[in-house]
Amino acid sequence: MSNSIEEYIDKRVIMPLLSWDIFSQFSLNKNDIYNLQDQEIKQLLYFSHKYKWDQNIQSILTKNSYEALVLTNNAKEIIWVNEGFTKMTGYSKEYVKHKTPSFLQGKDTSENKKTIIRKKINNNTPFKEVILNYKKDGTPYQCEIYIIPLKKENTTHYLALEKAI
Repeated sequence: MSNSIEEYIDKRVIMPLLSWDIFSQFSLNKNDIYNLQDQEIKQLLYFSHKYKWDQNIQSILTKNSYEALVLTNNAKEIIWVNEGFTKMTGYSKEYVKHKTPSFLQGKDTSENKKTIIRKKINNNTPFKEVILNYKKDGTPYQCEIYIIPLKKENTTHYLALEKAI
């Protein structure tokens, strides 16, 4: 039996290590993602400092998974979205500014679901819900939203962590 192992080892063709290019590209992509997340956290920390929110934004973002971030004022108008929102919906940051997130809803979005979300927002407590939204190209998608009221003494803004499911 040892002869067969030795024969196998002698007949092996050893290929040079060429995987560094794959690894380095993966590493670069991963670094790009972390840099983007750092920028998003910094932007939200800027808003947090400006509006003196009580919530720990960094903790919220690191403890929850999301693709998109949407920050609205108390009138529910979008004041900021992250790059993930653009990737998920197809809408540019400039286009969505000052719109309400309801512009993403369409003909098959449940009226009951919209009413439930409005009521939960008015309760001023964090909640999760799933709603049918539409991308810029008209494609429908199920969107899980985690909405967090951001407060000083009273709610001043809402942060939505969103992901397509």
